[in-house]
Parts: sequence; structure tokens; C-alpha cells
Amino acid sequence: MGHVTIGLPPSIGRRLTLPLIEGFRQHLPRARLTIVEGLSAHIAEWIVSGRADLGMLYNPEAQPGLELTPVQRERLCLVEPANPRARRGMPAPLSLRDIGSYPLILPERHQSIRRLLQTQATAAGVKLDIAWEVSSVPAIIDLVCARVGYAVLNASAVAASGRSDELAVRPIVDPEIVSVLFLAQSATKPPTPLQRRVTRLLADLIEAPPDVPQKTRR
Repeated sequence: MGHVTIGLPPSIGRRLTLPLIEGFRQHLPRARLTIVEGLSAHIAEWIVSGRADLGMLYNPEAQPGLELTPVQRERLCLVEPANPRARRGMPAPLSLRDIGSYPLILPERHQSIRRLLQTQATAAGVKLDIAWEVSSVPAIIDLVCARVGYAVLNASAVAASGRSDELAVRPIVDPEIVSVLFLAQSATKPPTPLQRRVTRLLADLIEAPPDVPQKTRR
């Protein structure tokens, strides 16, 4: 039935890999799937070069060789160790200016969410305290749980980590910083029937909350 290669950024790779494989086993048993993980900028290059057929990208820059479709918008949040004595409920938001007082664990500068945060902080005149630079989202979450520092991520990355009970997620406001997830495919090669079906499958999985069973369309 064909073969498709999908590129996923680390922040959603854990959330989507198992449901994708289950979807293929149930609905596309004769198709072959390859999942590659990388930063959004790398996935964009893989699609343009033909190494990947589809990909999920955060906040990509427009490129002539890419067709981009927004599929999800999420606010960025400060991620901190949970306080067992705190009352349950919605954590209090905090302003972007307050973020400057927290020692942050962030990915390197060319990672999309880091670029977005840095751009907004510079525009607001906020100097970030970057204590550590770590590329791996699971490693960043482990470090926050170990109380080494704080992270700035979207809530779905925390929910997919398997450690959300150990963490508190506080939305950043004033201004609100929104990260947009896009589905990307080649703008120069028409999609195959398999790629069109996988596109629908990805859209279903993104729409579903990360902590509930996924249902997909045929």
C-alpha cells in the first residue's frame, strides 16, 4: 500500500508515536511507517529534500517548498515542580516580566519555542536568566522535577511526559505567548493516497487530548 515517513518534534513525539502506530495497525496494516524525530527546522529540511513526507512543525518560517497548515495553538507556560501543599485547581498565571526572575532550562537558540520566547522577551525588555541549555524535552522535564530550574513549554508536552503529577504549569500572560503547530508537506510533490489518509489520522490525533484514548477516522 506504500510507505510514509513522518517527522515529529521531541515535544510531541512521545504523545503521537504510539497512537500513530496503533492507527496504522488498525486501519493501514499493509502500509509501512517510519517516524523520525528532530527539531522543527530539521524536519522542514527533511520534507524539502524528500527524506520525510509529512511533519509537524512549531512556528515555522515560510518556505517555498513547504505547504503549511496550522492545526493547533497553545499558550506557553512556566513549568515548575508541583507543590504538594498547594490547593488543587488552575495554577495562577504569571506575566512575561516575572519570567525574568526564574532560572530557566531552555533548548538552544535555534529551537522554535526558544526563538519565540526570546523574541517576545526582547520586545518586552525582559532579560531571561538562562541557567542551562538542554535540547531534550524529556531531559528538561526530568531536571525540573529534580528542582534544578524551570522550563517554558506548552501544556501538552508536560501532559505527554508521564510526569505531569510532579509538575505545575502556569500560563504566561501579559503578553500571552502562543505557539502554533503546523502540519507540513511538500509544496512541489502531490500527496499520495496514503499521505492523504495519514494527514487525516494526524489531524485526529492532534485534536484529541493527550491523556485520553485516541479515536481515528478510516
